[in-house]
Amino acid sequence: MISCFWEGQEGSFLLWIFWQMVIGNILLRTAGKWTNPVMSIVMLSQIALTSMLIGVTIFGYKLGSSPFELLRDAMGEAPIFKRPDYLKNIVDGNGLNPLLQNYWMVIHPPTLFFGFATTIVPFAFVIAALWKRDYTNWIKPALPWTLVSAMVLGTGIIMGGFWAYESLSFGGYWAWDPVENASLIPWLILIAGLHVMMIYKSTGNSLSIAMLMFIATFILVLYATFLTRSGILGNSSVHSFTDLGMSGQLLVYLFLFIILAVVLIIVRWKEIPKSEKDENVFTREFWMFIGSLVLVVSSFQIVLTTSIPVINKIVGTNLAPPSDAISHYNKWQMPMAIIIVILTGAGHVLKFKKNSNDVLRKLLIYTGIAVVISVGLYFSFQLHNWIYSGLLFAATFGIVANTALLIPKLKTLKKGGASVAHIGFGILLIGVLVSSANKKVISINQSGTAYFNGNDEKTQKENAENLFLERGKPYRMSDYIITYLGDSLNWVNHYYRVHYKKLDDQTDSVQYEFDLFPNGQINPKMGLVANPDTKHYFSHDVFTFVSSVPSGQKEAAFINPKKYEAKNRRHHSSWKYNCDIGKNKFKFKKRRYY
Repeated sequence: MISCFWEGQEGSFLLWIFWQMVIGNILLRTAGKWTNPVMSIVMLSQIALTSMLIGVTIFGYKLGSSPFELLRDAMGEAPIFKRPDYLKNIVDGNGLNPLLQNYWMVIHPPTLFFGFATTIVPFAFVIAALWKRDYTNWIKPALPWTLVSAMVLGTGIIMGGFWAYESLSFGGYWAWDPVENASLIPWLILIAGLHVMMIYKSTGNSLSIAMLMFIATFILVLYATFLTRSGILGNSSVHSFTDLGMSGQLLVYLFLFIILAVVLIIVRWKEIPKSEKDENVFTREFWMFIGSLVLVVSSFQIVLTTSIPVINKIVGTNLAPPSDAISHYNKWQMPMAIIIVILTGAGHVLKFKKNSNDVLRKLLIYTGIAVVISVGLYFSFQLHNWIYSGLLFAATFGIVANTALLIPKLKTLKKGGASVAHIGFGILLIGVLVSSANKKVISINQSGTAYFNGNDEKTQKENAENLFLERGKPYRMSDYIITYLGDSLNWVNHYYRVHYKKLDDQTDSVQYEFDLFPNGQINPKMGLVANPDTKHYFSHDVFTFVSSVPSGQKEAAFINPKKYEAKNRRHHSSWKYNCDIGKNKFKFKKRRYY
């Protein structure tokens, strides 16, 4: 019920407006002398967002889409609304998409939209600085907001990855979907801008570049909004909204701020302070700047490919998005990730302005330690790709170097935030690398029976990677013995209990046992939607989902699978009843991720 508030277009605009209201109230109390110009920009954005929800017709043009508009008003010519008793024929709505029926839907969108909303603040400070011709004093009040924006938006993106991992049947967390990319692009530019801001704060260089990056961050958030809500990605993304007739209005919102920023930058460009001295190569600021440029190049590659439908629309071409999006983006992004993560270590070891030979000695030591650790991890994780090896070494080096820098700061807990962030980034990359490289399907069908009809490559793959289980009959699957024990049914939700025994590789003795409860939901509009269940371990996850369910089951009381082990006779009795009413066979696929 909570999730449905922001499930649709209008609800997400309301959420964005709400967060800008919160941000505006904080700025009114903290912005000081910057209050008037900064709040002018924030309120201009608030007006533009609110116009998306007015839903009134002015001179034949409908302005926005009201969240309170009734279907009988929007589709008054439909035959059903011509009947005086039409309400008797409307029993219920479609309900929330089954893949959205997850607790991540309650926390991921609010976090992500809070991150989007916070990008207005650094942008507003830059515009205010240009407006007032005060080009340097905006850095101090804007820096905390930039840090909050980078943290919250990054957290929201990571939450989306967790959601995908837990809810989607392919078991991944990032598919380079255009809508996923649309949230990543402004975050990359924001991180680049944050580092350039730190360069200016320490050396007085690159002020104009920092301004441009914060302008670009907010503009890219608006561009992402246009991409996901105009309907232009309808054929290339499963996440995008359909067009509500607001494409023109979204473009006005986008170009309003583009024109405002471009005009001010052009008019004030010559007045912005610029450094006459180039950075020394052997300094932190030089390599921070190089890392920021790599982030910009990375985001440019992503936005270029993501914008193929827009390019086709404008130019009239018929370019096709990459057929294998993951391989396409990884080919470009992984080398850049290696450069960036190495610089998080090497650039942080270097000092601003001037360095001694002692820094070079430290870099060599950290490199040696990282080589030893990464070689051990390489064989432990069984990697077989040179680009994976390079990323593993780079992430390990970043962790080692930043850990060495963090240890002396633990006593005072001062100036350690950057090291902690870089360590976390390195650990995240290792996790992404290992889980992506060692994804392994272990539910291999060796029976020779085809469970799905069709001769295409996708159907053949499904037949090869799905097992057909009979209730109560154990099956050997890789190093597991699996047994389908039963199911419970609640309306369209089929909860299956599958028992797993992990066998020792040498002796075949049972090491441990566990149960999983994958859910197959029969949705009236979407057919079968699988909600997987996962067993988490430190070194790997066992991921299971239902790919086919029996039909004709009768409705029964739902038994919470997570409480199945409770020692309650009445509870067990109810479960047995639910097991007996269902069919005794189902198909499922299982994957194991290291």
